[in-house]
Amino acid sequence: MLLQTRLRAVALIFFVAGIVFVIRDLLDQSSVSPVVEIALVAGLGFTAALLWSGRFCTLIQLRVVELAIFGSIAAFLAAQDYHLVYAEVIQGNGGLVLGRSVHALLHYAVLVAAYGIFIPNTWQRAAVLIGPMALTPLATGLLLNGLHPEFLEVASEVGFAARITDPILLLMASVVIAVYGTHVIHQFRSEAFDTRDMEVVPIQGEDRCRRNGGGVVGGAPPAVTTGCPEADSSRSAVSW
Repeated sequence: MLLQTRLRAVALIFFVAGIVFVIRDLLDQSSVSPVVEIALVAGLGFTAALLWSGRFCTLIQLRVVELAIFGSIAAFLAAQDYHLVYAEVIQGNGGLVLGRSVHALLHYAVLVAAYGIFIPNTWQRAAVLIGPMALTPLATGLLLNGLHPEFLEVASEVGFAARITDPILLLMASVVIAVYGTHVIHQFRSEAFDTRDMEVVPIQGEDRCRRNGGGVVGGAPPAVTTGCPEADSSRSAVSW
């Protein structure tokens, strides 16, 4: 199943990237909660191992894993960015408040782009899931300002409102690109399945093109199985 293959790649990429970030954060002591960060990376590694072992076969199981991977990363980034920005607010460092905020928006732009590139979807479902991810850093900023009004006072010293506009627009652009890209890829794969179902069958010296439901005229080819009945039974469906 395509979704299973893509989730394997996503989990492995995030796991390796997470190890790099953990090592960096431990060396410069910049992690808000090293235990939580290490637990998240370990969870990604465990999930990647389960995906590669073929433990998750059904579409429902894979969709749950998809939500767990992206949801856990988005939640961790929100908590970490909140505490990092607030730490700079306490210090009255407007420049670093701006820098941390821009950093947070770029984190989510990458997360949104990764979802759009790797996860096979319809554009409607992609929009439903990408939307909340993109709104998370904005909601985090509003929460920080609501609980700590001094946030805007410190941030305004460096023209925060004007300078944060570009990163926000970049995040919004990544949302549009990810959703539309998902739509284009889905259409392309649907057309590829339709094309594969059309076969050229030579009859009495003439080539005739007909649909045969994906089968092969003159005998069916050996079945290629994945070891997962659910995945094999849905191999010909474009429902990932």
